[in-house]
Amino acid sequence: MLSPIGRSSGSADHIGMSRSSIVVVEPRPARADRLVSRLATLGLADDVTVCRTGREAIDRVLYAGREPGDPLPSAILIDLDASIADGAEVARRLRSSDRTASIPIVLLTENPSASLRDAAARLG
Repeated sequence: MLSPIGRSSGSADHIGMSRSSIVVVEPRPARADRLVSRLATLGLADDVTVCRTGREAIDRVLYAGREPGDPLPSAILIDLDASIADGAEVARRLRSSDRTASIPIVLLTENPSASLRDAAARLG
């Protein structure tokens, strides 16, 4: 089971939105399905978008909200174990944009080593 190792200090304003959306970055379909199912069971999101690659996630999130009815996500879950564009790099790119810097990011891993926790903490 994946476990969260770090979370940004993003704004709590995203959590209180009436229509919440979460972006899940996970290339493995079975894991993505489990995450989506769990989020639905817990009632944590009205809409979940699964991105299979880091590039897809960066494009989806950075360009979200530019069209009516396409809001920025409320949160982003990134699997660091996946063979996607480095999950930490995805988080860094999203943190570097003023439009997306305050969106909470949860980094997930099956291997919560001290060095990985430290790297996640440095991402903010």
